Amino acid sequence: SDPIPTQAAGQASLAHVRAVFRMEVAHPDAKSLPLGRKERRALKEQARVDELQPLLEKLGGSDAVERVEAARELRSSLNGAHPPSLDNLIQAGCVLQLLRLALEQDHHELQFEALWALTVLTSGTAEQTRAVVDVSGSLDTFKQLLTAPRASTREQAVAIFANIAGASVELRDRLWAEGLALEVIMMLSFGKAVEQLTYFDAEQKVWRVRGVGGGQSEQPVGVVRAVALCLGRLCAGESEPVLGEAMQPLLHTLEVLVMSPDEEVVAETCRALACLQYRAPERIATVVKFGVCTQLVELMEHPSSEVQSLAVRAAQKISTGSKLGMMAILVCEPVPALKEMLEREEPTIQRDSCSMLVDVLAVGGPHVKEVVDAGCVPLLAGLLSSGDEEVKCNAARAIGMLTSKCPPKQIDELISSDCIIPMVKMLEIAAFSSSADVGRAVLSFVEGVLQAGRQLNSGRFARALQEAGGLQMLQQVTEMSNDQDLCAKAKAILQSGF
Repeated sequence: SDPIPTQAAGQASLAHVRAVFRMEVAHPDAKSLPLGRKERRALKEQARVDELQPLLEKLGGSDAVERVEAARELRSSLNGAHPPSLDNLIQAGCVLQLLRLALEQDHHELQFEALWALTVLTSGTAEQTRAVVDVSGSLDTFKQLLTAPRASTREQAVAIFANIAGASVELRDRLWAEGLALEVIMMLSFGKAVEQLTYFDAEQKVWRVRGVGGGQSEQPVGVVRAVALCLGRLCAGESEPVLGEAMQPLLHTLEVLVMSPDEEVVAETCRALACLQYRAPERIATVVKFGVCTQLVELMEHPSSEVQSLAVRAAQKISTGSKLGMMAILVCEPVPALKEMLEREEPTIQRDSCSMLVDVLAVGGPHVKEVVDAGCVPLLAGLLSSGDEEVKCNAARAIGMLTSKCPPKQIDELISSDCIIPMVKMLEIAAFSSSADVGRAVLSFVEGVLQAGRQLNSGRFARALQEAGGLQMLQQVTEMSNDQDLCAKAKAILQSGF
């Protein structure tokens, strides 16, 4: 007989549906079945929901040992190779039951297992996390647990908020809009803007955090780490969240966390700082006043590569936000630390250092001399032969910016044939890649060294460029690049008497 349409299957009695499912299991090779594929899939999903019922009964029972065992079994199944689907768990009432158990402060082991299960459930896809958040009372439950007596419970609650914030921009913004992000911030008691929570130790020449009287957190390190992670995710995203009144408490909290001796806390704090925007003068004033800029430059010499990289990104975000931000970072003298990062054999560190040196060189004036005197130029030239494409591109951008800011005599002193050959090879990017900023930097370099040669009445640069195949590569740019500006610049260089 023909399969019953979906509408008819939906109206079939549960007894009939289960009977059909049992028949399918007993006769998997049957050719003629009363239900179609979608209906059979629905039956199997219903069977999985039914399988959860005994577990739910134990969770809601009166036997304390059975409840803990059931919670542990559910958590283990969620971490297993074939976990039950979230839809099934919600349909069976599992999530709602876990939320109730999470509030049982007198049964710590049960509460712990329930929160662990909820942590797993909120660490899936954005859709799965949203489904948990949409269960009535979920966010309020997690909020209540931020002030739980046990530190482990508070840590789990913050971890769940971190999962929610990291699931999607929509959920991140929801936490800010409903004031839940501010609740996380206030856990550390750093959110008071009425006094300066950090101070400069003139004798040791470092910024320090005041004691408990000045707002020092009494939370254990596990909770502080979880909060730092959560703040990093609350600030992340293509667009900055609407902070509103939470901006000052957030900045004051990050100001203290970035001074932490704990590597994990510092890394996540730098990540959060690197996500914010610094166009508003009041934000720059805040990070300058409380020593954040100085601390970020000091962290560029941190033994952890991750901390170094994140500190550079945060400093670069501040410096590129406005002229005031750039000067705030330059006053802290980042070039020596950036030079040391160039010497590290780690592509990520080298990429970030090159990128920030581009911004420093773009300011021009004495900062170009600072980069030159620190010995950065030979290191940048050496990175043009790096095996990492991004390192090569960023090094090329830095050298291109350097030649655009240096007088002819200084270019003659700094630029050797060892630098010209790899820079000419980088013209391939201008010809065939969509990375226009690298192409512009290389063309600026070619234009700069040719002009320097003409002004110095020296043909050294022109010969070196020709020997490196520069003429042919410039022709390729004019013929192959889809960027009209790059083509026009390459043509202008060729017509200038190359």
